[in-house]
Amino acid sequence: MTAGVAGLAGRRTMRHGLRMLAASDRYARMLARNSEIHIETSAELADAIRSTAGQIRRNIDMLITSLEFNRAATVFPSTDYIDTAETLARQHVDQPLAPDHQRLMNALHALRQIDRVLIDAATDLGADNGVLLTVGRGAV
Repeated sequence: MTAGVAGLAGRRTMRHGLRMLAASDRYARMLARNSEIHIETSAELADAIRSTAGQIRRNIDMLITSLEFNRAATVFPSTDYIDTAETLARQHVDQPLAPDHQRLMNALHALRQIDRVLIDAATDLGADNGVLLTVGRGAV
């Protein structure tokens, strides 16, 4: 009975999928942990973080739609948004080594890694490497 499970888990694509899920879980927990405390930021930085999170949320929704309805979807990497937020975070900090600043940078790092997992998942589903990624379930 366990031989079938071990054989399934031994497949390369299954291991890759599990690593992606584990990475998503790890960085989502890191994001949650670093987002528990309210940090005063500039309106510009707050908007950049909201834009980053919004783009990641749209990408998640697009991948779900693509998989559920066997339809092509377009996802956009959030790299530019994250870069902008990190740049603003570095510019608007009074004490670069302050715990609040480090939490903010850790949260942005977690967002970057979550975005990376999403784009990797889109690529695994048949998307091209590029700015616009079109994914469809038929490409699996």
